[in-house]
This record gives sequence, C-alpha cells and structure tokens, in this order.
Amino acid sequence: MRNPPPSRAKLLRAGREILLTAGRHVLLKGLTVSAVVERAGISETTFNNNWPTKVRNGVLGGHRKYIDDLLGSLVSDGPRITQDVLADRILQVFGENQGDPRRALRELARWDFEAVRDHPATLTRMLVATLARDHPVAVRSVRLVYDDITRKAARAYSSTLAGWGGEFRRPFTAESIAVVLTSLVEGMTLRWLLDPKAVPDELFGDAVTALVGAVVDVEQRHEHIDDVMEPLSREVIRKYRAEEDRDDPDDPWTAILEAAEGEFAQRGYYTTQLHHIAAAAGVDTAKLTRFFPTKADILEHGLRPVHDDLKRQVSHDALLRRGPEDVVRRHLRRLARAVARHRTWFDALVSLAIQDLARERDEAAARVRAALDFPALIAPALAAGQDAGVFVAVLPPDELATMLTNNVLVRAFSRCEHPPEEVAAAVGAVLLDGILVAP
Repeated sequence: MRNPPPSRAKLLRAGREILLTAGRHVLLKGLTVSAVVERAGISETTFNNNWPTKVRNGVLGGHRKYIDDLLGSLVSDGPRITQDVLADRILQVFGENQGDPRRALRELARWDFEAVRDHPATLTRMLVATLARDHPVAVRSVRLVYDDITRKAARAYSSTLAGWGGEFRRPFTAESIAVVLTSLVEGMTLRWLLDPKAVPDELFGDAVTALVGAVVDVEQRHEHIDDVMEPLSREVIRKYRAEEDRDDPDDPWTAILEAAEGEFAQRGYYTTQLHHIAAAAGVDTAKLTRFFPTKADILEHGLRPVHDDLKRQVSHDALLRRGPEDVVRRHLRRLARAVARHRTWFDALVSLAIQDLARERDEAAARVRAALDFPALIAPALAAGQDAGVFVAVLPPDELATMLTNNVLVRAFSRCEHPPEEVAAAVGAVLLDGILVAP
C-alpha cells in the first residue's frame, strides 16, 4: 500500500487547526478550500489532486470525502496527551509524598488539570463530541484514547493503593475511578474555558481529595460507598421522621424483609448491619429486633417461602408417583430457577454458610441451616432411588443431596448468565448421570 503524500497530512492538519481555532468564523463562512490551502501553504490544485471532488462556491460542504477524512483524523492523527506520562506522574508524585497523601493528591491534581486544560487534545475530544459523535472512526479513536487512559491510570492507582494497604469501597474499582477522574477533569476544563473565574487552580485538587477520602478504605472493612454517609443518613432520617411525626410502616415485617433484600444486594450479607436495614425500612433498630433478633433470622424468613414452595412441589411429585430420577431432575431445575429469581437471598445464605465454616460454630447459622435444609428436600427421593436400584449407594442419600444442591448453587452463581435449565442440566449430567446404575 502506497503511503499518502505529505500534502495530504498537511491539508488535514490545516483543517483541524481551523476547526479548533477559527470558532464562529467557521459558522459564518464555512470550512472553505481557500482557507484550508492557505493555512497549509499548499495550492488548491494539490488539494483537488488529493480529493478530486467538485466544490460548490468554494465551500467544502459538498466535499464529503475530505470532511470524512478530516473527522476521522481528529484524534488518530491529532495531538494526544501521552498516557505513559500520566501513569508515570501518578507513581512519581505518590512516591515522593508518602508522608502525606493529601499533598500528593493536590499536587497531582494540579498538574493533571493544567495538562488537560492546556493540551489541544482536550479540545479535539470536545470537537468530536460536538461535530463527529455520529462518525464511527472519530468516536472509535476517542474511545481508544480513553481506554488507554483508563488502563494505565488504573494500574497506577492500584499500585498506589496497595502501597497504602487500602481498598476501594464498593462499587468503585481502579478502572471506574479512572473514568470518574477523567470525566471530572474534562468537565471542569469545559467550565474553565467558558468561565475561568469559577474554576480556580486548586478546585480540582480539593474535589479529588474529597473523592479519594470517600472511596478509599485503609481499614479494609469491605464497605460500600453508602457507608461513608451512614452517620449523616441516620441523622437526616431521624430528623425527618421527627419533623413529619411519621408512623412505622403499615406492614413492618414486609418492609424489613424488602429493605434487607435491598441492603444485602447492595452491601452483601457480611457487611450489612441491622441498623442499615432498619433505616431502609423506616423503623427503629429496637423495633426491628422485636421481629428479627439477628440478620440470620431475617435471612431465614426471607427464604422461607422459597424453601416451602420447593418442598411443596417435591411432595406433589411424590403424590403423582414420579420416579426417583424424574423427581430429582425436576427439583434441580426448580432450584436453579429459584436461585435465578431470588439470587440475593441465596447469596446471603451462601455467605452465612461460609462465615460459619470460617469460625467457630454460630448458633444463628446453625438454626438457619436447620430451618432451610434445601438438601433434605430431595434426600427421600435419592433414598428411594437407592432402594429401587436406580441410584448406586456409593454415598448416603443425605450426602448425595448435599452434593447435588451445593453444585447447583455454585454453578448458578458462577454461570449467572446461563439459563437455569442449563445450570441444572450441567449438574445433572456430571453428578446425577454419574450415580445412575448402568442398564
């Protein structure tokens, strides 16, 4: 493939410079051939040799090929901030200011704001957002730049955070923080371009310091970002309820269960506390504990309807005198569907079980496990199958039931994008078929 002539690159660069600097004159007069060739110092004949298209009244509006190439070159051929410099600068500044991360954050933020504010690449990206967001080549070029920024900045943030011995509060990650900071600095740059007095040099540093102080947890308590506002939230809710003289919910039991499901989904079972659930439900913690003394009690009653429904369906299969293999396979499918519909509750159940294994026996966990004994639902069918010679007696029925149930749970969580029927079929193919007596 032949390399494009140097004149082509000069003409494209001239067009970019006019778009970036000419402002309202482009709107008044259009992007003309004469303006482009004059800026490039190249003849109009050379321009037409590169883009042999008729021009109406000297205006490039009908010159689609040049405009298309120009928009496509805005980022790919235009100026860029070197992302390696950004990543190296992050590591350098934090390395030099280990004694006080606040000073490091402000120094880095000031450098970043000035670099982004003064670099033509920033205006180029804004130009793409304004004029070329429907141009696939231009948009793809910008996304590649952003991907590069995110990847390298995130790597630097992760390295720095590891040195601090901290972690990001959920749901933030190094990648999402990189996206937030890039968006923030470019948004503040836009405001500075139009209203510089409103954006003093230190404002971005103050914002970054506040953000990092909120999202970074050096005590590794596995918190959610909402926990940062917990003291404020409790006080605001208390005052709101006092001012409004609000009563408890009409159905506090249901309100607590619904609030618990939301908190478990957001924070995880392990880090959710009773006062989190109480605040979300609109009841006092003392009143909540009258219904549910522990989180485990909430979990038990949250999953109780699911457990009872599965138990009922297994008993109906028995009434219909379905064979043991059919009963077990049908139950595995129903269990997989239940996990898909009530993922938060089952995730909490697994978390409780893991906690119980990691420490001394927990009385509440043992009570929940006894009340929600999902493996016990199919143990009778497995026992009947062993007695009838359908299943081999390699293990007792209760152990086989536990193995089948646990594998459905694990696969349902690790393959959450798969339909429940596929989850159950995979477990059955590996485990259930493996214990069938060969005909």
